[in-house]
Amino acid sequence: MLSVVLKSKNLLVQFGVFTVYGAAVEYFGSLFQELCFGSVSWDYSEHMLNLGGRVSLKMAFMWGVLGIVFMRFAFPWISRLLEKMKGTGWRIACVAMTVFMAVNLLVTSAAITRWRTRAAGEPAHNPVAQWLDDTYGDETMTRLFPNMQFTE
Repeated sequence: MLSVVLKSKNLLVQFGVFTVYGAAVEYFGSLFQELCFGSVSWDYSEHMLNLGGRVSLKMAFMWGVLGIVFMRFAFPWISRLLEKMKGTGWRIACVAMTVFMAVNLLVTSAAITRWRTRAAGEPAHNPVAQWLDDTYGDETMTRLFPNMQFTE
């Protein structure tokens, strides 16, 4: 959406907006993860000019560069593709992908929550927790989320 709004702006404005927006999303995403799941997936404390280890100037600039690259190269192609997506088939595909992503988010959240409670020594008290333990054990979760650390 930023690409649509920024399309007519000069490169410096685009870079600045993508830098600030990317840093804000990264900061609040990290805060949300820590508050909701008691974990962190990255720590920029070693970076110069960081804000609580959640975001740093270096990474904010990276978001600015990635935003420009996306807007210049990927967005025009995606925009043309979206213009061609009309009809019932595309609506069904959109609903199916939305349901898939919602289920994916739910299962991922449950697996991370169970990983944290398992690390705290809590046994599986119900069939869902047992299924999560069997399907998403510590080894699997460590492979999927290699940088995640629990704060509690």
